[in-house]
Amino acid sequence: GSVLSRRLGQNPKTLFEPLTIACAEAGQRRTAVEYVGAIERIQQAADVLGRFFLEYDVLLTPTLAKPPLKLNEVSMNCDNWPVYLEGMLDEIPFTPLFNATGAPAASVPLSKTEDGLPIGIEIGAALGQEKTLLRLARTFEVEHPWHSLSYTSDAADDTLRLKSRRLRLQIKQQQIHAARDPNTVGRS
Repeated sequence: GSVLSRRLGQNPKTLFEPLTIACAEAGQRRTAVEYVGAIERIQQAADVLGRFFLEYDVLLTPTLAKPPLKLNEVSMNCDNWPVYLEGMLDEIPFTPLFNATGAPAASVPLSKTEDGLPIGIEIGAALGQEKTLLRLARTFEVEHPWHSLSYTSDAADDTLRLKSRRLRLQIKQQQIHAARDPNTVGRS
């Protein structure tokens, strides 16, 4: 921030949101030893994830730990990085694994809250398996068009619809499994 602000001749506090500045300041307080330790932990997580994908094609998790936040519930005008980070990790505990390790992942909306906010799943795959990931994401989107869902008070109708969708998804998953790339053969 300070390099950019010097080049532009402006105060960084006028160029960046308070949270961005707080994050940068928190990073500046870290030592080289702490940085190297963090990189080692990320590499260890990538190794564990890589071993997981030797047995499994994908990892399915919720996109969020809770229903989605409403617009402006999180303010970038906050200047308390630790409080913000803890709050975000409570909301999105699953996505940072893929962000940090570089493994591909996609978030696919599958439903809606009663307020109409999307509820989704995150699909993660091994490094280099973007094709598998995108095929499965497309299958979910085609077989479960979340944007056209409506809410009924008839629980039996809802249950029947969900069972039907699950069956179609199982069939599609079998088709994807059968059409898998040759370099994924041998994995379950």
